[in-house]
Amino acid sequence: MKTSSPTGRRRALATVASAASLWVVLAAGCGEPCVRNQLECRDNEIWSCLVVEHMPATWSKTPCGDHRYCRIGTDRNGRAGTCAIEADPEPSCAAAALPAAGGGRILSACTSDGRAVSCQAGYVKEVVATCASPELCVPTTPPVCVATKVPDDRCLPSAGYSTICQGDHALTCAAGYFVGDEDCGPGLCDTVSFNPPSKGCLATRTPDPRCTAISGGVTTGATSGCEGNSLFQCLDSILVQTTDCGLDYCVANASGAYCRYDKP
Repeated sequence: MKTSSPTGRRRALATVASAASLWVVLAAGCGEPCVRNQLECRDNEIWSCLVVEHMPATWSKTPCGDHRYCRIGTDRNGRAGTCAIEADPEPSCAAAALPAAGGGRILSACTSDGRAVSCQAGYVKEVVATCASPELCVPTTPPVCVATKVPDDRCLPSAGYSTICQGDHALTCAAGYFVGDEDCGPGLCDTVSFNPPSKGCLATRTPDPRCTAISGGVTTGATSGCEGNSLFQCLDSILVQTTDCGLDYCVANASGAYCRYDKP
């Protein structure tokens, strides 16, 4: 049986999660012609012109669901379509420079009222956290709320967002500032790469039935699934973290699980 290294398994888990976060549905636009770079919003769907060599140009469609707004806008990446959670553009998103978790066209920003947000095309795509005051928001990857804007000796100024294990404690920092210090318990600190990032603490190292139920035939050790509207992620049959899909819908298929904008 083929196996892979722990590094390979962790990299695979991050890749699966990133792919899920960038989920796009493609569908032909009833034969209607389009031209390269054409972008429109129709019936709360992003319509973009798909051009493949030696093939007629066709429309690709991304449904934004019932709780998001189809919007076309511009940021440092250029013009794009997005499924935003707010109807109006956000000034801090238009000026955003740092990529958010998952990379690609998603950016990190801090709003004037202290919200840590991920952005696309000048609109808010997700509210990651709401800070106690605006100055405590740091637009790292992902954007976070820090405990204080006094640099912490335990944190590296150039490290961006990171979680490291110091003994059984998971220490989280952002741009040299302290975010959190969690006592995981004996042997339960494990900083696996995730999208969104793991907080570093495992609940247990005992295999979880939810993980073992979907782990058959997986050589990378990385699996994911849905429990209600929560996305759970596993490594080697150990439950590592769960993420509430919020206004979106948790969907699982043969490739894994992800939070989807529209109801399946």
